[in-house]
Amino acid sequence: MHRWLLSNRLFGQYLRNMEEGVDMPLRAKISALALLWASLAFQASNLNSVPLAVLLSAIGIGVTIYLVKILPARLGRIRKLRAADRAL
Repeated sequence: MHRWLLSNRLFGQYLRNMEEGVDMPLRAKISALALLWASLAFQASNLNSVPLAVLLSAIGIGVTIYLVKILPARLGRIRKLRAADRAL
């Protein structure tokens, strides 16, 4: 499964970059967030349940924070560790 995901034509390059500590391109982040929020808004508009709409919003906020704040910091630490390994 891992090999199949990494060789996938659509998102294999992004997964390989992530494993290697390369940050996600800004254009890909913007696209991912736009699609995320569009799909969450569509689903929330079709729900008759406020708690489920709140849950969808919380998931969207969590993913947004991950992509914007946590992912670049995590990848930066990976790059530093790999650079230190190469220096040895």
